[in-house]
Amino acid sequence: MKARLMRGFARFETGVTVVNGVLLLVILLLILVQVCARKLGVSLSGTEELARFSYVVYTFLAWPIANLYGTNIAITMLLDKFTAKIRLALLVVYQVLMAGFTGAAAYSAWLQVGVQTGVKAPSNSWFEMQWLYAVVLVSLALCVVFNLVRGVFLLTGDMVYVTQEEQNEKLLEADREAAEAAGEEESL
Repeated sequence: MKARLMRGFARFETGVTVVNGVLLLVILLLILVQVCARKLGVSLSGTEELARFSYVVYTFLAWPIANLYGTNIAITMLLDKFTAKIRLALLVVYQVLMAGFTGAAAYSAWLQVGVQTGVKAPSNSWFEMQWLYAVVLVSLALCVVFNLVRGVFLLTGDMVYVTQEEQNEKLLEADREAAEAAGEEESL
């Protein structure tokens, strides 16, 4: 069950990576078109708005993945000082609290989808604002699920928290092994 779930997460991550790569290219092209148009004296206000919407979609698509793998921004100086059991308990509580927060935010996004029905974007009259809020809603709902999944996986040991000191030790060990391998190659 866990293996199938992790494969599903990996597929989701791959899909989001592809979509976000395309969105970054779209954002770049939209901004380049706008800058070139300005140099030619043409006003294209819709490109800026589409670039902004694309960035919102980009960000909200990536957020659930960051929650699942615990790669969201964190200041761990204090957390790393606790014992492993206390760290685990704090991380699980954090995951549950984040699930609650993102659940409340998802509810707010759901209300916005209803409020924004029929509202058009200011510069792009073909773009319905509810579409943007729908992406936010789905992303926040996934954040709730992924936070809870991470909390369960932390409890079962299927995911672990690595302290900064442990990360540094792994990097130093990898550097030592690389230096030893390079030294062996030179002696041949």
